Amino acid sequence: MVEVQVTSAARVRVYANAASRTADTVPGRPNTMPPTPGTQHGVILDLFLDTSDKFQWVMSPVADGANWDSPQTNNLYVTVTNIGGTAVPITVSFTYIPQES
Repeated sequence: MVEVQVTSAARVRVYANAASRTADTVPGRPNTMPPTPGTQHGVILDLFLDTSDKFQWVMSPVADGANWDSPQTNNLYVTVTNIGGTAVPITVSFTYIPQES
């Protein structure tokens, strides 16, 4: 992942597969709590974009990740949480460079 853009304050998480996304939905976990370090949690990136200066986030270093589906697919598993305090739709755009297909 090279860049992530949002239209409003959001927490954006990208996962290696649907099972990882489902396992990461822990009720009551604070939005600022990252995944457990040193585990195979399947989280490719976890961004807390809470102010407008962060709505266009250029990854440095680039967030490398892989799809763990078997067989491998082009699916991108994402969770977006509105952290802006108002009920507005959030659009998320990703820029990435595939390393192989």
